[in-house]
Amino acid sequence: MKLSSSTLLACALTLVSTAVVPASEPAATPDGMYSSYLDDAGNEIVDFIPMEQVGNSSFAPIHSVIPAAEVIKRDTAAAAAAVIEKRGKYGCLGASYARPQANIDAANMCIWNNVGDPFTFLGDQNRRTSCVVSGIRSFICSYPKNGAPTSKVKDGLWYTWAYIKLGLCGTGRLGHAEIDGGHVLVSAGYTYDGDKFCW
Repeated sequence: MKLSSSTLLACALTLVSTAVVPASEPAATPDGMYSSYLDDAGNEIVDFIPMEQVGNSSFAPIHSVIPAAEVIKRDTAAAAAAVIEKRGKYGCLGASYARPQANIDAANMCIWNNVGDPFTFLGDQNRRTSCVVSGIRSFICSYPKNGAPTSKVKDGLWYTWAYIKLGLCGTGRLGHAEIDGGHVLVSAGYTYDGDKFCW
């Protein structure tokens, strides 16, 4: 029996509409590198580089401002046990959030290949840098004090990922940990695209 194109389209739409998508994971964020900070009014100032331009020093980042009222922050409710406390020194998401380690590694390498050594955050605002690759967001969070620049040796980032993978959370598990060294809190980790991170 030959099916008409309209019948095939209807079948496809039915499959899409019945697919189960966790409520905690909204529509995918474009793959690429993101750098942002919160200004004094609570607005998030964002620079985005699409994945195909990451590493291209001549590409001007796409600049945007997210109004304070629309900035998505982590849920601090006690009932939200699955949400990791990004300001803590370390933490893991539950086993149900496990992801392919290859995807995690790809997101981490996007960060690794595109930050300096040492990598430095300037100013006194909370700042975050992240890469989204195949539904995984690898991130670095900086919580500076008294306007002092935040600077960390790049090897500390690698050791932090190794600690999450081999000790704290396990292979394929999502989590974060503080990067050792210095008086300013800087954390790194990886989570699913759509999770709240850093703030």
